Amino acid sequence: MSSLGKDGGVPPQRNLASNFAAVGSRTIRAIVVHQLPNGSCLYDSFVCGLRFLGTDVTAVKLRFTLASWLVEHQNELVDEATIRYWTYLETGRTVESYAAYIRGAHVWGGPLEIIAFIFCFQCSVDVCNLSSVAGSFVRTECFEGLSGSRSQHIDLLFRLNQYDYLRREATPTSTSPDATHATQVTRRKGSRERQTALRKAAAAAVQCRLVKVKQRCSAKIKLKRLLLM
Repeated sequence: MSSLGKDGGVPPQRNLASNFAAVGSRTIRAIVVHQLPNGSCLYDSFVCGLRFLGTDVTAVKLRFTLASWLVEHQNELVDEATIRYWTYLETGRTVESYAAYIRGAHVWGGPLEIIAFIFCFQCSVDVCNLSSVAGSFVRTECFEGLSGSRSQHIDLLFRLNQYDYLRREATPTSTSPDATHATQVTRRKGSRERQTALRKAAAAAVQCRLVKVKQRCSAKIKLKRLLLM
């Protein structure tokens, strides 16, 4: 087993999953697209995200693709250590053994599969947790490829050993200061017009009530005159 160590020694038995990712806190607004808790939630979340990006693939095919990538690239470095080294730290297995294991149905995925995914599909992945604000999520891990490009991006929610896809809410487009000022002026003008219309309507209602009061008073006077005759 000593051949698995990056320095020639036996690698330590500890989980270094966070070393795969550059962690930076950031809050996003998104809608949770829930996946079935069937052991394939990570793959199903990836499939859902890829479809939004225009790529159609099945969870089964994705399993085999990521497993094959790990075997073929096991000697490549990620954060100054080989895939082979990270696989041993995460699972205690050789890459070939682990790849055969994850090809099976309903086998959970994790950081190793995310690493394979970002390089296979040239797509960055953010893993988030729930925040205290409804509809908001806090990024806890950021997985990016060698180029650091985020032109294609997928957000995942991880909670209680379950991955779900996060579909970001559309952000409003920025406007120029002149356009913003024009919008504010239009809103103020519209507000003044509404207030004027409301005042006119209120005055008309008062006038209408006064007319009705006068009519009732006039009718009472006429009735009294008739009774006195």
